[in-house]
Amino acid sequence: MGMIYDVRLEGREVQLEVEATDGGWRVREVGGDWRVVAGRFAQPGELLLVLDGRQRAVGVHSAGDRVSVQADGHAFSAEVVDPRKVRADLAGGAGEGVVATPMPGVVVRIPAKVGQAVKAGDVIVVVEAMKMENEFKAPVDGVVASIDVAVGQALEASAILAHIDAAD
Repeated sequence: MGMIYDVRLEGREVQLEVEATDGGWRVREVGGDWRVVAGRFAQPGELLLVLDGRQRAVGVHSAGDRVSVQADGHAFSAEVVDPRKVRADLAGGAGEGVVATPMPGVVVRIPAKVGQAVKAGDVIVVVEAMKMENEFKAPVDGVVASIDVAVGQALEASAILAHIDAAD
């Protein structure tokens, strides 16, 4: 049996089981089928992965329990979740409307405006990282309370981009 992680992957809670193998990993959602992923680090922050017979260069940045991945022109974010922290956050609504970037980059567009009504999933800020544009979206329905960055601004990992006041 491998290590089991509670992971928030693109807003969905999953349990992933990971086992190290010679030259890679076996990964599955608990109860699902195993997928074998071969890989090695090409350079810091860049993995060369082979999945389903196809090699992919994948950018990876981690900060604490947060991981951002850029693969095939798409950005994904995940967070290893401590179940106790999730219960505490849900009890107090901590961080509910915060839009943040897990990776360093540069702000290239801000389609949202302060005072604008938004739905969960609406694009708020676009950040370029590793030569790819990454859309950061509203985590909740509500109103844009603040935009905390400007176009052209260089960002560190974990930078707060905007705040959304959640709809009641």
